[in-house]
Amino acid sequence: MSDYRIPDWEPGRLVRVRFPAALLRQIEELLEAGVGGYTDRSELVVDAVRERLLELGDTHVPTGVTATNEILKSRADSTFLSEERSSEMAELVEVVLRDSVWRQGQEEEGDVSAPVVSPPSRDPAEAAREVVVSMPEEAAIVIDGVLSPIESREDTPQKGPLFGLHNRDFPSLWALTELGRYTAEGPIAYSEFMIEVAASAWKYGEMLVGLERQGIKGLTSLFPTNPDKREASEGRFLNFGVGEAKSTKDGWATRGPLFQWGVAGIVVSEGVGSIGVTPLGVRVIGQVVGLTPDIPHPQEIAVGFAEFLQASAPDDWWGFQRLLTAVGAGASTRNEVAIHFHGSRFGDDWTKNEVSTNAAGYVARAREWGFLEQKQQAGRYVLTDLGREILAQGEAPESATPPNDISTTGEKSQ
Repeated sequence: MSDYRIPDWEPGRLVRVRFPAALLRQIEELLEAGVGGYTDRSELVVDAVRERLLELGDTHVPTGVTATNEILKSRADSTFLSEERSSEMAELVEVVLRDSVWRQGQEEEGDVSAPVVSPPSRDPAEAAREVVVSMPEEAAIVIDGVLSPIESREDTPQKGPLFGLHNRDFPSLWALTELGRYTAEGPIAYSEFMIEVAASAWKYGEMLVGLERQGIKGLTSLFPTNPDKREASEGRFLNFGVGEAKSTKDGWATRGPLFQWGVAGIVVSEGVGSIGVTPLGVRVIGQVVGLTPDIPHPQEIAVGFAEFLQASAPDDWWGFQRLLTAVGAGASTRNEVAIHFHGSRFGDDWTKNEVSTNAAGYVARAREWGFLEQKQQAGRYVLTDLGREILAQGEAPESATPPNDISTTGEKSQ
């Protein structure tokens, strides 16, 4: 079977970059474990840099501004860095990978092109003797007051699926619950909410960092946790975990999970845009009480969330269906999944960078809800029993192309 590459995939240019040896060891561990479906270091580094460039382009907020109330600018392909900027690339790649892997070790330097000897794997019996860290009650979503939904909304949400940098749903559901708490007495100014929820997210993220240090991995995704990159970390959470609203000559335009899911909306009073929970949002909060960031989430809640998206956010559910249909049809490598997103009613308008990022976002979310196995098998994504059930229950908006109908250029065979 041919290996898929998105059309116009750019040929590589060799650039030597130096990394801390501890960081390289973590990369090797990820590759050996098959996490993410990467086959070598170059794939992982390029993917990480591409996502970081998209993130920085989309989440930049002027210095001193905490709440983002500007709609994300149109995305463009990341510019190809010249050889003269290889030192800047080295710094960028190091930052990306330090943010991407779980923990940074010693600051020894190593060469990315040099072989790294991974430490021997631990004996399974020894691993089984480790103390199991339980999830504290304060990590769970709770309702601690009365919810006061708005009667109607005066904003127009963006159509289409969620952008791939929204790679975890729990932070958005947590933010929705926070919105319910802040608006117990009625809607509050949108800018005020963004400031308040950002501050709360930093505190919550700090608790999750502590839990990760105790051994529970993967809890902090999308939450702001990097004080050294405070602006970017907070901006990513607000933009992709909450959403954005902007007053235009045609009214309020919104985008992001809370608005596109229909669980929050903007109401205008005396020219001020305020945000509140919708009646649908109240029902969703009730369904996710007790949910924690640990994954995969309980099956009962996962089924309820899937039904909610199918009924209320079909454009977002399209991404899950697209992924599950491709994997179910056997097109289950990273490249094969990417082509099914590329050759689709939404994907045709995406750049190659957006295709890769968006497909990865839905893979991460499908794993979060237990639709995909947490690890690939032989370089392929695998549906869980729940994923197969959900795929069997719904009809995909577009059928998947069998792998043998995919050419090496990413075009469908005629």
